[in-house]
Amino acid sequence: MLQINLLPEDARETSLSSLEQLHRIPLIWIVVGLLIGFGLVLLIPVHLNQRRLNVLTKQIEQLKPKEFEVHKLQQALNQLKREAAAFEQIKSGNRRAWSQRLNKLSDLTPDGIWFTNLDLDPVKGLVIQGAAIGQGGSEMANVGKLVQDIKGDTEFTSAFKDVQIESLKRVYEKEIEVVRFTLICQLSTTPET
Repeated sequence: MLQINLLPEDARETSLSSLEQLHRIPLIWIVVGLLIGFGLVLLIPVHLNQRRLNVLTKQIEQLKPKEFEVHKLQQALNQLKREAAAFEQIKSGNRRAWSQRLNKLSDLTPDGIWFTNLDLDPVKGLVIQGAAIGQGGSEMANVGKLVQDIKGDTEFTSAFKDVQIESLKRVYEKEIEVVRFTLICQLSTTPET
């Protein structure tokens, strides 16, 4: 059968044969299927990476308390290193002079005052903590007298720039009035002889 189409070319409908249409329809489905498959293939690694990220995030959250503990340990270690360096400096200096200074400190200490802690801080210097028994108000004067006597003794203060009271605090321990104090003796930067 012969068909004649007398319409102009731009107005003509092109009809494909059923064989040509059959050929193009599966091709479109194959392309669509490939695009969907490609999208799924891309989503699988993204999903796996997201799951892995969630697992790693949970592990990080579990390690945060341990990180805080490690940070505290590092700070304590650094403090110990500074103290060791300060003690090494004193050790390398004149040991006899330091023993004489500590003996002099004992001699200068008035009755009713005792020391609870001697600490060598690399920043502050020699930190002396102690207490004085309450004696009707004279305990504050005794602490002040101790500081003045220390400052006045050239044998003791030769290793220090300054001696100051850092804190004074009145407390009661088992119904006894006690004044707790902290003295700071800043180390001199000039080497000892």
